[in-house]
Amino acid sequence: MSRLSIACWWFVLAVFVAVSPPVAGHAAERLSFWVKSLLVAPAHGPSVVVAIRNESTESFEGQISLAPPAGWVVDPDRQAATIAAGGSCEVRFLVKTGVNLGENAYPMVVTARDARGECVHRQTISVASAPYFKPVIDGKFEDWADSIPVSWVTAGKKTTVSTYWNRRQFSMLVAVEEDQLSRPAGDGRPCDAVQIAIAAGDTQTGVDALGEATRFEFLVAPAAADGPGQFFRLAEPGTKLSETQTDRPLKPMSSEESQVVVRRDAGVTYYECSWNWGAMREAISPGEGREFCCSVLVHDPDGTGLRDWGLGAGFGASRRNRLAWSRWPGAKWPAQDPFDNKTPWGMCSSKF
Repeated sequence: MSRLSIACWWFVLAVFVAVSPPVAGHAAERLSFWVKSLLVAPAHGPSVVVAIRNESTESFEGQISLAPPAGWVVDPDRQAATIAAGGSCEVRFLVKTGVNLGENAYPMVVTARDARGECVHRQTISVASAPYFKPVIDGKFEDWADSIPVSWVTAGKKTTVSTYWNRRQFSMLVAVEEDQLSRPAGDGRPCDAVQIAIAAGDTQTGVDALGEATRFEFLVAPAAADGPGQFFRLAEPGTKLSETQTDRPLKPMSSEESQVVVRRDAGVTYYECSWNWGAMREAISPGEGREFCCSVLVHDPDGTGLRDWGLGAGFGASRRNRLAWSRWPGAKWPAQDPFDNKTPWGMCSSKF
């Protein structure tokens, strides 16, 4: 091939690359997406809410479409949207027909199209809701058969979170697949635990350590030796965020208004707990249809490391915030900040 021919081919290739539209699946180049968890079962006609942020320096003006799981019908299936550069919006798709799936995993495909091309986002979402029930905290799990578990996988190990509510208490069961359980040694060595954040749905996490927490935050840990477990209150609205970033002694934060059993069985550690609404009632009045925020961190320092429900809920890199979670002695934090704790959750009468 002559040098002229080679030059021509390089010219054609350069033109092709320059005018090709964005490749489907590379949404982060222009737009970032987050499909929020459902708060009621699909058969009850919820809305699928898609949060979109324009990451480019040019405005987006086009169509947003949603392809739901097989057997679903959403109305409308596409909507017009205009998003300024650096701006964001939420687009809602009403579920006219929804099919409940036993594994509580619903694949969604969002496509954004404008004159410059299209961006495609794929995400599997779950129903994140607590049915009404009062379980017995006894290390036996038959009571949890009618909960709505959400699950995610970290380094090949599964974490499953189930919740209930009643007028007096909020309850949670966290099942952690792991090779071994590391109990607190009392000397600050890394140990296993579950960290829980609960907040009103209209609150946001601060980005400045001089600000105040907007969450109720708890820690559930195994007993140092054989025993049911330990429960600590790490933060509440008004706690200085700077204070949450220090390794404060846990003993003064021990809570008496809780029931805890930490039990290990067949390669799974179960954290079963209930605690009184108490001060939480002022921010989140328990009731059917109530929406709030809930998230979980699982500490597995001798195995998978930190497991973050924010990842299971579909958060992107921009939603990481070290101020969203309290430091505590015995925690082993990775170099990368955890995700924010404001993931949507709901209360319902039952899963049926």
